[in-house]
Amino acid sequence: MEHPWEIPEPADVLDVRTRDGGIIHVRRYGVPHGPRLLLTHGNGMAADAYFPFWGGLTDRFDIFVHDLRNHGWNPVGRLEDHRIANLVDDGGRVVETIERNFGSKPLIGVFHSLSGLLGLWQSIAGAIRFAAIVAFDLPLVPPGQTRSDLERVGKHLGRMARKRRSSYPTREAFTRRLALMPVFNRLQARDFDLIARTTLRERADGGYELRCPPEYEAQMFEEYYSWSSITETRDAPCPVKAISADPTIVGTYLPGEGMEELVHVDYDFVPETSHLHQIEAPDQCREAMLEFLDEIDGQG
Repeated sequence: MEHPWEIPEPADVLDVRTRDGGIIHVRRYGVPHGPRLLLTHGNGMAADAYFPFWGGLTDRFDIFVHDLRNHGWNPVGRLEDHRIANLVDDGGRVVETIERNFGSKPLIGVFHSLSGLLGLWQSIAGAIRFAAIVAFDLPLVPPGQTRSDLERVGKHLGRMARKRRSSYPTREAFTRRLALMPVFNRLQARDFDLIARTTLRERADGGYELRCPPEYEAQMFEEYYSWSSITETRDAPCPVKAISADPTIVGTYLPGEGMEELVHVDYDFVPETSHLHQIEAPDQCREAMLEFLDEIDGQG
């Protein structure tokens, strides 16, 4: 295996209280004088698993990284509170806490899959005032599909998530399992190692368990595709860049093909990548994002 990914210690850690009493741990990296990024992750993952992508931005940006509730660094709360509306509210509280501690300045949201949907709702509802949103594999209704199509996708993914094991005797057993799943088959050994370290926690009685339990991941799949079917990027009061995986590759959640027909979306895709393209091809993903940010900065 190549040298493993090593995530540095954050410069600061903020503890954000959710409206139902939970805690979200927000970490700060990068250069304080740089443009401010807010970055999080997709369903069942962890923000630190995307370090191959965001670690290459720390020399230019002031980066705030956090996990969604019941993921990553955060404790697991009640299943009944694991809802889209609460995740949208959580994001607003995260930004309020950042601004209370470090002042207010333009904020760029950088998201993947589920968190892209959340970012749009936070922007549309006014919970967060973004200067721009960059969303990788944004789960919206592509041309030719309907709300019921997406709800079927969500139910199928929910059933698959519920079948997953919640615990493993070793991290290696977990990574062997990941390697059998199509959505992970373009990753390298050190990527599997990073995902294991960031999405598993040690059990008190030995072995490891998923930081986001399967039933939480499943419940989110079953809910968020209904939300995605009623979300329009044109309703966001800021520029939005949608960066898809390669629409011809198995493992892309939603076909990016035809997204360019939605004239209100600034759309691009990363060739030869699947759903986890920020980990598979971090350099290309950063380049696509920076191109967009430089362009809108030039326009402003």
